Amino acid sequence: MTMTAMDGHGSPLRAVADWFRRRLAAPLPLDRAETAQIAADVGLSVADLERVNQMSPHAADPMVQRLASMDMNPDEVARVEPAVFHDLQRVCSFCDDKKQCQYELRRDPDGTEWKTYCPNMPTFEALKAERKLTDS
Repeated sequence: MTMTAMDGHGSPLRAVADWFRRRLAAPLPLDRAETAQIAADVGLSVADLERVNQMSPHAADPMVQRLASMDMNPDEVARVEPAVFHDLQRVCSFCDDKKQCQYELRRDPDGTEWKTYCPNMPTFEALKAERKLTDS
């Protein structure tokens, strides 16, 4: 079976969080130095890594849905721009407006209201502009 950005398990952030969660459940938990090293390896603070550990595997689903609503293939973005995709996941996962975003995606996926509150909007717009340049 091929993993995609849509299933949430193919993301580096989710893979680290899953590994971290399994490791925390192991008989010998990580010490602070090991936790700090893992956080540094994936570009997160220890506090953010611990937050990711508590999140649903679907915390960044609205980001994937938004990419699709903008006619961008999330799997292609993850393949071509893995660091950008990772950052989009992180920002979406930590976003306080997730319920509003999910509502907007259900109500009007092509609407523009999300642009007023989405912290990923500048990155989405940059990806869209980059895509237009490469399609020309």
